Amino acid sequence: MDGYGLVVVPCSRAIRGTNAPTDATLEASVVAGLELGATSSGEAAHQMSSIIVSSTLDFEPGARDGLLEQAAPLMTASSQEPGCIQYMIVADPLSSTRIRIFEHWDNMEALETHVASPHVQAFVKAIAAEKPRDFSVKSYEATEFERRTPLASA
Repeated sequence: MDGYGLVVVPCSRAIRGTNAPTDATLEASVVAGLELGATSSGEAAHQMSSIIVSSTLDFEPGARDGLLEQAAPLMTASSQEPGCIQYMIVADPLSSTRIRIFEHWDNMEALETHVASPHVQAFVKAIAAEKPRDFSVKSYEATEFERRTPLASA
């Protein structure tokens, strides 16, 4: 039985930030982290199967919980958007001040539409209001491939 996997290639932009970004700088960083005009080697991007976005946000103690309360409606709305394969916002079990966001999209157009949506814009403002100590947004081009050997059974 053949299995499937993903080849994941970092895209041209990875964004890190500190010093409590404003709404505008955080939004600009999110958008810049999603730009996929070139691969990590600087060459033009190939036709891609899907886009993966991984974000990490660190807050002052106690600030994370309020954002996590807002995460469920955002996850529901985002998961229902055309082109959304998976969308998760989770508390990092190893850090009481960290949130991780994982997104998997069919294509860049779906992701750009998502980023411009009112529910994402509201969440970006909520994040900025909590003044993250540090954040990163990394985007990846993922190409599905067929495995020639099955994964070992557990």
